Amino acid sequence: MSRVFVLGAGASREYKSVKGISVPVDRDFWGSADCIIAEALKEDDIGPRTEDGGHLNFEEIVNNLKRWYKNKGLRGLNEYGLEKVFSDVEEHHPSHLKDFKRLLEWVLFYIIRSIDGNSAPIHYAFVKNMIQPGDSIITFNYDIIIDRTIEDISQEEGSHIKWHPSSGYGLSFSGYINRLTRGFLPLEYAISDVIIYKLHGSLGWIVGKDGALTLYRTSSDDKVQLAQKGHLPGFFSLCRRFMTNNFPNG
Repeated sequence: MSRVFVLGAGASREYKSVKGISVPVDRDFWGSADCIIAEALKEDDIGPRTEDGGHLNFEEIVNNLKRWYKNKGLRGLNEYGLEKVFSDVEEHHPSHLKDFKRLLEWVLFYIIRSIDGNSAPIHYAFVKNMIQPGDSIITFNYDIIIDRTIEDISQEEGSHIKWHPSSGYGLSFSGYINRLTRGFLPLEYAISDVIIYKLHGSLGWIVGKDGALTLYRTSSDDKVQLAQKGHLPGFFSLCRRFMTNNFPNG
């Protein structure tokens, strides 16, 4: 019998970050971001590249956030939480939205550096012991911890489940960006018997200028995996796409 599992925002908290920082939830995010940005500046990290090829200016976007919220410190934004700040920037400061998204992605990528059975033991135990063919997972987490866990387990010899990103999200992708070569490639197809529905988007998804949904992957000689450094699509557009694909008659 098919089952549906729902993972809330706290599901990723058990991940053992290589930086020693827990994956933040809504009202924890800005404390973690403050700590990580301060460490990066101390290490002279020039930050992630922006869409125009430059580098994200940490100090500029942090100063903008402080100015918009009349707040003395970045940690004070936890009073509002990540979701509200994201919505506010999207509505009231749209010209800054791209850089704001890059900041969010970079902070989360800084925390999530390695995903395997040792760093996410509860996720691995959950998939190994509970997930069966025909099951679905609805998650509100935009990190790719559960995605990578299922992908890795499905590739193990004698695995009891099949999962591939081309069919495992219930969405169609136009192709994928190779993180190493930065080239666009057609996405190979494989059957999945487990589906992950990510209602808040995913760090591994990119929405192009034409609106086409693209995967972000990392390729090596022996393995192609999801990469946790894409662009977060809007929450409502993903909800609409999920509902249209799965409940076409309303």
